[in-house]
Amino acid sequence: MIKHVFAYTTAGLALVIIVLLMVLPTPIEQVRDVNKTLNNANISHNIEFITNVTVFNGEAFIPEMSVELENGLIKKIDSADAMSADINDSVNVLDATGLTMLPGLIDAHTHTWGNGLADTLRFGVSTHLDMFTNESLLVNTRSDRENLQEFKRADLFSSGTLATVDKGHGTQFGFAIDTIATISDIAPFVAKRKAQGADYIKLVYMPYQNYMPSLSLALAEELVKQAHAHDMLALAHISSQQAALDMINANIDGLVHIFADSIASPEIIALAKNKGVFIIPTLSVIDGVDKAATAKQVLANPSVRKMMSSAQLGTLQTSYPYAGSAFSIAKAQQNVALFHEAGVAILSGSDAPNPSTAYGVSAHTEMQLLHASGLSIVEAINAASLLPAKLFALDDRGSIEIGKRADFMLVPNSISTNIKSSLALKHVFKNGHRVNIQVPVANDPPTAQSDVLGNFEQNSLENVETLPDFIWSESNDKMAGGNSSAALSLTSGGANNTSQSLHVTGAIEAGFAFPWAGAAVGDFIAPVSGLNISAYSHLEFWIKGTPGKYQVMAFDAGFASGNARIPANQHFTITQTWQKVSLPLDNFDNFNLKAFAGLAFVAGSELSEFEFYIDEIRV
Repeated sequence: MIKHVFAYTTAGLALVIIVLLMVLPTPIEQVRDVNKTLNNANISHNIEFITNVTVFNGEAFIPEMSVELENGLIKKIDSADAMSADINDSVNVLDATGLTMLPGLIDAHTHTWGNGLADTLRFGVSTHLDMFTNESLLVNTRSDRENLQEFKRADLFSSGTLATVDKGHGTQFGFAIDTIATISDIAPFVAKRKAQGADYIKLVYMPYQNYMPSLSLALAEELVKQAHAHDMLALAHISSQQAALDMINANIDGLVHIFADSIASPEIIALAKNKGVFIIPTLSVIDGVDKAATAKQVLANPSVRKMMSSAQLGTLQTSYPYAGSAFSIAKAQQNVALFHEAGVAILSGSDAPNPSTAYGVSAHTEMQLLHASGLSIVEAINAASLLPAKLFALDDRGSIEIGKRADFMLVPNSISTNIKSSLALKHVFKNGHRVNIQVPVANDPPTAQSDVLGNFEQNSLENVETLPDFIWSESNDKMAGGNSSAALSLTSGGANNTSQSLHVTGAIEAGFAFPWAGAAVGDFIAPVSGLNISAYSHLEFWIKGTPGKYQVMAFDAGFASGNARIPANQHFTITQTWQKVSLPLDNFDNFNLKAFAGLAFVAGSELSEFEFYIDEIRV
């Protein structure tokens, strides 16, 4: 069962390989309601008119306007004076004095899992342009986006399964996907994606590195041709300037990352402009690899934190294990500026839920990073609304216009001079229905009635004393495309004169950038509610074995249920003699003590073959 959990663990880790501020919004102005007091939690009737609002029309901020909504669409837009005759005591009105209406945002690069579509909508992101998810998700979400009913989640457009090779990027996320080996595989691959409900084709082209196999140039070129033959856009994941140049020459429609290994040459800038290529830089995730400054600024804002679910807080609080030279946020922003100045279309995409990003939240911080890269406030907003709608042919959204979907958010008027004001949300509307922007309150899981996680005096692993529904099993990186291995057994001789302990043996092998192997204990079978261990302060265990640096990873119910992120972890050292290790539970960053789901004790890349004995594990 643990393999399922680590499939999600490595989703975050693997995305670091691929590719990713400032003072946050001022308090929002007061809002008056004409006919009744409204609040975010309860609305008895649909809003029919938004009055006294500043409307962003894609070019400018137009004050003192009114907007009429009907059947999920924008019916009429006019000056507040001109529409005053249409408003009487029989209609439901929201007075938006002091607020600006922005179109629902379009995050042009996400990976949709778990509750992502609901979490993102609370932040005014009404559309995900997903760049790889499990295609089973596409069936219902495709029908959802084609009607105007009340939905409590964003609309999804997706590439479905990305195009990659065996053991290439995309094969490490815990579910089987189609891969490409030869030219003859490509036509059926593209046809199947379209039949499965994919809206465009995303391919992974990373030939100029040695840690993961990649499509060849010939295969990538044929994928572009086949996508166009099926009237689908072709998008390329790249991580270097040379790979980007190859794909632009191959007539790719868009690059779904900006390269940050070097400064863009005049040749590639001119070629991208001449070929009409667009770029989705994903600066948020690059910043997460490099400095994570943007995420830290958001986390410091109490009003934004209150809107975030535990899953959103989890991914935003998680950091990458390293910052490589190819992930310089300064170079990435300089490249964005160079392409933008040349007239290349720049779209806003967060790459959520990678570490240091979060659904919805990072769509706003991506606009901040684009603005800091040289886009004006108007251009940054359009990069997250009007421009992706145009380039992905989403004709019913992306702007505040008559006949468009009533997907919009209301933010302070200061947005016209301060891009960070977009995060000071007051109201969000989807299909003309107001969305509750408060995080749903969940009941705490039951309190753990025991502190024992591992007592190994029993006759088999299946009978080991531990918490209810918890099981012990080996854990390794094979689900992430790695080759590491581990095995568990009970052995005589334990700590403190106990008769037995758990013996863990394994080997760390190349094949994955962040290998691990070891033992895990927990409840990882969905649905996972976890256990409340907030009354406990420390994790304690006795251990000995191959000397070196190890780590223990902690999982909460949100993680185990599929909210992909790097798990909370702490390092410890093993020696050849029994020692007691005590780790404060509070030092597991991004870990919900009220929803504890399990632990893993693992060796990493610093070791090759290893063994350890562990005993008397308690909280």
